[in-house]
Order: sequence, then structure tokens, then C-alpha cells
Amino acid sequence: MKTWLYKDTIESGILVNIEDVPKYSKEGYVDSPDNYNKPGLEATSLQDMDKEELEIYAREVFNVELDRRKNHKNLVKEVKALEDGIK
Repeated sequence: MKTWLYKDTIESGILVNIEDVPKYSKEGYVDSPDNYNKPGLEATSLQDMDKEELEIYAREVFNVELDRRKNHKNLVKEVKALEDGIK
């Protein structure tokens, strides 16, 4: 699984493997240019993402809108299925 990380602006975005996020976080990268210099951005797996983060990830990576009325476990299953479909 890959995710986008940013340093200061949208133009600084890089696509990295999700397991490499902690390394880039130490270098100052965050999951959104809107979150630059804000604490609490350590999600490194689907399980670590909250429902809003799962929704954003599905929208940006797969162009799919998730129904956040569903519970976290079901949303994770849906996103995993999306990932399995593109591998």
C-alpha cells in the first residue's frame, strides 16, 4: 500500500510505501499539507486510520466514496478489498 506525504505544500508531495511513513515523518513529512506541523499524524496502517482517514484514502487513491456510517472494521475491509483489486 502506498500513501502521499507532503513537506510544506502540495507540490512537495511524494508517494511512499505505507511502512516507510515513520521514516518520512521523522524528516518532517505529513499526510496532508493542511496538517503540516500538527501533532498526531502517525497512522501507518489501515487499522491505525480513523474512519475519516479511511474515507479520504479511498477517495484519493481509488476514487471511491465510503459510507462512514459503517463501523471502522467494515470500512477497513472495504479498503483492503479495493487494494487487493489493484494489486
